[in-house]
Amino acid sequence: MLKMKKIQIFTDDTRDDKQTFQVISSIWGETDNCKAYIDEVEAIIKSNKKLGADFKGLHSYNLNDSNWTTLGTTFEEVLNKLFEYVASNKLNIQLTLVSRNKYESNAGYLKNLIKIQLENRSSVIGKQFASLTDTDLPALYHRIDQLFVISCIVTNLATMATNLNFIQIQREKILNYKEEVFPMSGKLPIIWDLKFFELIKILGNSLAKCITLTGWPVKQQELIKFEPQKWSENYLTQSCDILANFFFNYLRFNLGREQKKI
Repeated sequence: MLKMKKIQIFTDDTRDDKQTFQVISSIWGETDNCKAYIDEVEAIIKSNKKLGADFKGLHSYNLNDSNWTTLGTTFEEVLNKLFEYVASNKLNIQLTLVSRNKYESNAGYLKNLIKIQLENRSSVIGKQFASLTDTDLPALYHRIDQLFVISCIVTNLATMATNLNFIQIQREKILNYKEEVFPMSGKLPIIWDLKFFELIKILGNSLAKCITLTGWPVKQQELIKFEPQKWSENYLTQSCDILANFFFNYLRFNLGREQKKI
């Protein structure tokens, strides 16, 4: 029997002011390596006494000319630590630059397809999730475009059999569903209660099996957990933020933007 590795995936994105394109940053690795990296970043932050007790986290969007002398060194140290882990094959990174139109034509298409199926209570999918109210459904189908990000990542994991633990920062109401349970229904011989995030896992894996995506190794990958978190709770999600925003500013700089912040 093939041994399955457990991989944690963290992701974030940033968009240009006109919402014409976005940079998606992803970091993934085995659980132990992710934990070791988080511990080292925490040590870096604690070593900077200038940050103060009310420091909220490494949000690069909040960097400006006046606070760079206080925060800049820490951001650089964290980014260097990330590259150190990548160079030693402990973590992996991927940056995806995609137009908003192309993203919507893929992830948006899937989300709309699932939205229609969920809202049609007589459809196969609609019956399976019949216990959700109409107001609950958006929290489910709005995850589809986020799960689509996995398809940009797993192509790099195609040579290994992997269990995926997808961790993404959330600022939305979905976090209110963390302890909510709903009975799974449909044509199943029994009905049992499942947590809402388990429903997302089921839906995500169903899409992987039903929809052919170029390079998606559906026979090898399985989403075993979908774990939304507050941005402030994880230094790997914050590292994704740094990676996306610093790369975005790098693009701006190469296009001739010379503001001090860039």
